[in-house]
Amino acid sequence: MPPVLAGNEVKYLIDGQDAFREMAVVMHRVNSPGDFIYIVNWFCEVGFALVQNNEGGQKGQTLRDIIERAAAAGVMIRALLWKEPDSSQNSDAVEFFNGTEEGGDRGAARAGPWNAAAIHDNRGDKPLSVAGIHILGSIPRALGAQHQKILCVFAGGQLVSFCGGMDFKEDRIAIPAPKPPAGLFTKFRDLGAPTGEGEPLHDVHCRVEGPAAFEFVKLFAEKWNDHPAGRMFNATKGELIIPPVPDQEAITSSR
Repeated sequence: MPPVLAGNEVKYLIDGQDAFREMAVVMHRVNSPGDFIYIVNWFCEVGFALVQNNEGGQKGQTLRDIIERAAAAGVMIRALLWKEPDSSQNSDAVEFFNGTEEGGDRGAARAGPWNAAAIHDNRGDKPLSVAGIHILGSIPRALGAQHQKILCVFAGGQLVSFCGGMDFKEDRIAIPAPKPPAGLFTKFRDLGAPTGEGEPLHDVHCRVEGPAAFEFVKLFAEKWNDHPAGRMFNATKGELIIPPVPDQEAITSSR
């Protein structure tokens, strides 16, 4: 474990509506090369409204909207998204970040500037096997998963990191009627579980500024650079931007 660091400012965000609004505000600050957005997520959906805006028929703010603007401006966008065995979970998001979905042609690269890349990461999540027989591929080894939810945003020399329980997923916010039939327990409805219950999911996220925010960047870099695909993207799209850690004593004394 890293040491406990002083001189931090931590804001607790209760439930998805407040958390997503805060994350969207911070991500809107990036606007040029040298800025970055780093994401680690268990689930990642790019098309739902992070910021609800139903007045005047206006479209809500989505992660897709934010990333498209930032990546086109040369901002470094990197994402590590879990690859569940025998599942297409996060496949659409990975294709979006990697720019291979434009025009409905999933093999065509996105035209124009696009400094974004994503890894569909299944390391450590091998399917459960007994005596060499593949069993329940959707249940990873040791019943584990890449379950972190991290966002690091570096804009204009300022770093803000987020961590906690919020995936970029619509069931973290209240879905207005009529609700879609798909819900948290949909896959288990044949076993008698009620479909759609548990939404919105109740959880907590943290917004972190100060020396501790840089620990999340270090964590992301370790995971990314350890992956073969991460090293490939480093060679083709550029090494990760790692900002200098501020002097902890100076920060503490200034507060």
